[in-house]
Amino acid sequence: MSFLKNYINHDINTIPANSLRLAGGNRQKWNILDRNASQDYVEHLLPVVGEGMVKQAYELKKHFEFENPRIIDPEKYNTLDELLNVLEHWWIKRMRKRSTTFTKRRAAINRMAQHPVLPINFFNLNPDQSIAHLDYREEHYDKDTKRNGKDAIINDWKTIKMVAKAYDLRTDNWNYNPPERGKPKHKIVPLPKDVHRITHHDYSNDPYENALYQYMMQHNFIIGWRVPSEPAILKIDDIHIDDGYVHFYQPKVDAMRMSELEPEIMTMSTRKSFKNWIDKWRPKVVNQYSGDFVYLQPNGKPFTHNYLRKRLGMLGKQVWEDYHPYVSRDWCAIARLIKTKIDTGSFDIYEVYDWFEHSELKVTESYIKAAKKYYKLAPFDWVKSVLKFQKNLGEENGLKSKKPRKTTISTGTPPRERYGPTGIRTPVTGSEGRKDIQTTS
Repeated sequence: MSFLKNYINHDINTIPANSLRLAGGNRQKWNILDRNASQDYVEHLLPVVGEGMVKQAYELKKHFEFENPRIIDPEKYNTLDELLNVLEHWWIKRMRKRSTTFTKRRAAINRMAQHPVLPINFFNLNPDQSIAHLDYREEHYDKDTKRNGKDAIINDWKTIKMVAKAYDLRTDNWNYNPPERGKPKHKIVPLPKDVHRITHHDYSNDPYENALYQYMMQHNFIIGWRVPSEPAILKIDDIHIDDGYVHFYQPKVDAMRMSELEPEIMTMSTRKSFKNWIDKWRPKVVNQYSGDFVYLQPNGKPFTHNYLRKRLGMLGKQVWEDYHPYVSRDWCAIARLIKTKIDTGSFDIYEVYDWFEHSELKVTESYIKAAKKYYKLAPFDWVKSVLKFQKNLGEENGLKSKKPRKTTISTGTPPRERYGPTGIRTPVTGSEGRKDIQTTS
């Protein structure tokens, strides 16, 4: 740009010869192009001076601002898709935010713009229209299923504020506060016996499809990744079978995570391991659409996020009525905390924090309350219990010894009283005639 400023309004004859050579050389010496090139193309490559230079600089500036706007003017765009594309570019490049977040907000904008009663015109965003839409949503959401409930209204309000910020509009003077987000009183997760049923249920008569969802359910609960975004994009190269760990991408936080896993989930031939899946089951449906994705539909194609979420949700409810795909992550965090309690005698929050690679310690701390309650219900290693064979899984405690309880062998001497010499215990009321009255106290 300094070169352009120096020579604006200068006559070409006053420009030094060495500068012309830097810009492409004299016209007579320009012999790089093929001789058959058109004269118009040759002149296009020559240095621009005077009014032409000013016009070119203006066009470059206008093009740069159009591609990287600080403030978006919606009137410059004809369709909602064009406007959304510019908003996406602004969100990612200008605000340096994640594309996965905008994908959700794009869907929200389309939904709000097509609302059957009070749609929002995002080409003329104003507080009255936006607040009327949100108030209507709050009054008419389904209070039984919680669909389009308070959390959805809060997310839509965030989307509206994002668009307003892109337009350089203030929302702090709109006099609107969204409803408070409902805070769950406790986390509901399945007990190990229920997880074992989920991972061994017959989901289909087709052997491959049945194995697909059994393996996915098992891996989801043991690894505790974010379902469906992380398993849907898992690649073969992410699984290091010989080294015993997986190294996969987390779209939500735009970071990689490495998890060292039990042999049952990595290599064992008698379990639902990654080795079994990759060597035995996955090759049955691989085709030109499969790529390197680990989990494939019966048609050989990888899963989309939405389809995998709906499919897992529908199948899981067949076994456990409170199932939803993300419950496997909550279950894994609680199970891993209980495992530290079994191993060390206390809940090691830092061990689980490192294992999940949570962004903040308070995320891991949110599971402590639930882990304490569930530990009282099932005080054993949940992970090992779920990884056991189905035929070896007894009651809720799959790790308890199945040997009969040992009985006392008589030594021929009377039992010892608690506070005195050996002798026959005094029968208690209602125990007259019982033959076992001489058992030890």
